[in-house]
Amino acid sequence: MNDRTGQTRSRAALALAACCVAGSAAALPPPAPCVWNEGAGRLEPVVDGVYAPGLQEVFPAAAGDGFVTWVLYGGTGDGYGPERFVLQHCPTGQDLLIVLPEGDVTRLEAAYDEMIRGEAPYTMRQIGEAMAQLGAGVRRVQNEFGSCGCDVIWGNG
Repeated sequence: MNDRTGQTRSRAALALAACCVAGSAAALPPPAPCVWNEGAGRLEPVVDGVYAPGLQEVFPAAAGDGFVTWVLYGGTGDGYGPERFVLQHCPTGQDLLIVLPEGDVTRLEAAYDEMIRGEAPYTMRQIGEAMAQLGAGVRRVQNEFGSCGCDVIWGNG
């Protein structure tokens, strides 16, 4: 093997290693931009990548027109799943809390997802009324849950 072939093989090995490392990093989920502080009943941004123990990671998602939505999970074992949906309208500070009933919430999840992401527009009031008709507890409040979607996922509004 001459020196030139050895260099080519070394470069190929380095490229392959870089590809695998980059691929592995890309496969990891992103860190949560926020945490839910159950004791305070508020959404809080993660500061300097430090997560306080006992706080639930939250992944807000932009829902268009200044709205942000996120899910709070709870329960244990087979009972672990979504417990609450929160819809925030960042420009006005209005929050909609949807508390899911115990049991199978598949129908409620599908209805909420359709109202948030579907083609037809819904007001916050209409979403709340529809979820209540499906058996969820609903409460509209003003600026109660804080850090509007962790400043719309760190874009700061």
